Amino acid sequence: MTLIITTAVFSVLFVALGFYIHSGKGWWLIAGYNMSSKNERGKYDEKALCKFIGKVVITIGVLLIPLGIKSVVGWYWIAFTVLVLAIGIFASVYSNTGNRFKKVENND
Repeated sequence: MTLIITTAVFSVLFVALGFYIHSGKGWWLIAGYNMSSKNERGKYDEKALCKFIGKVVITIGVLLIPLGIKSVVGWYWIAFTVLVLAIGIFASVYSNTGNRFKKVENND
């Protein structure tokens, strides 16, 4: 029973934080971005970055839901771990390459 409650609390917490970040108000929760100077943060599209990171956190929160059920087969724990690692690596590579979240400067 404790496992179900703990997993449910963390799942709800992750999903709620994901929506908070996705709304654009949780930019200060994004590691690295929150430690940047105001001038450096001004170079990035904060809204797009928050939406992307929010979706990642929501996805992990949703993947947490089945972990609290005792009848979940053992392979789900392995699949969950692999999925979270893959999502983390993808999010890190995607957000740090290709200047995807840099603001476009117009020199008109």
